[in-house]
Amino acid sequence: MLAVFLVTLPIKSFADEAVVGLLYHITRSIQFPEPTNNIDVCVFGSEADYNIFNNLDSKNGITVSVSYFSEPANAEMCHIVYVPRDASGRKKVIETVKDKPILTIGHDDFAWAGGMISTYLVGGKLVFDINFQVLQSSGVSVDAKILELGRLINR
Repeated sequence: MLAVFLVTLPIKSFADEAVVGLLYHITRSIQFPEPTNNIDVCVFGSEADYNIFNNLDSKNGITVSVSYFSEPANAEMCHIVYVPRDASGRKKVIETVKDKPILTIGHDDFAWAGGMISTYLVGGKLVFDINFQVLQSSGVSVDAKILELGRLINR
């Protein structure tokens, strides 16, 4: 089942504010099978896609580093992978990280296509779906508060 979160953010643009805000909260409420205080957020695509995440910062003992990659196989080096709306290798990224402890986030039908979290706007609010089955098979745990905010699919 997918989870839908309604989060009111001061949204200038969907990518610049809403997704960055969601990722910020996820980095503070996620647990990986092997504990870490260093979370590698990777953006699939180009440097332009990567630049929108410059506002993610390290806090509360968690170091967040952001990088980008263009080859789907490189997704295995990340804790969280963001796939932009226009990314042409989306399916390959999903296949590369399947059943691995790597959280994936994208747009629109991303969770229905095998990713973990899909984001979209409804009435100016960020809403997201969580593919619960994919999340569980990855071994990644997300705080219950995040799960309550989203719409669970494949539960």
